[in-house]
Amino acid sequence: MVIITHAHLDHCGALPYFLARYNYKRKVYMTKPTKDIYHYLVRDTAKVQRDKALFNNQQILDSLERIYPVEFGVETEEEGIKITPYVAGHIVGAAMFIIEVDGVKVLYTGDYSCEEDRYIMKAEIPQSNVDILIA
Repeated sequence: MVIITHAHLDHCGALPYFLARYNYKRKVYMTKPTKDIYHYLVRDTAKVQRDKALFNNQQILDSLERIYPVEFGVETEEEGIKITPYVAGHIVGAAMFIIEVDGVKVLYTGDYSCEEDRYIMKAEIPQSNVDILIA
């Protein structure tokens, strides 16, 4: 399982390369807005790569097929691993995830913002006790 918190290159830019290089065939989770932004971001990245391109347009299309959008506050389960995305602020579609495995809850934040502005909600604090925080 791959979880992408938001569509900035340092968080999702290597996804087409990773999936192709390791022949990864499992699901990739992110929010729908993150998927939409990701598509344009990596497409533009592919256009400006020079001689040492990490990925091509076909690998981008292949990566889009692996992505399963998730909704904020809705739990998804795969092979005993539960994930629930929460609004992280930061940029449109950004999520922090509670990941639960064998009763252990991890909150993975990626980047977040506690400041609300006109267009982006501030990070929501999950009302769940967590065992591990990865910030």
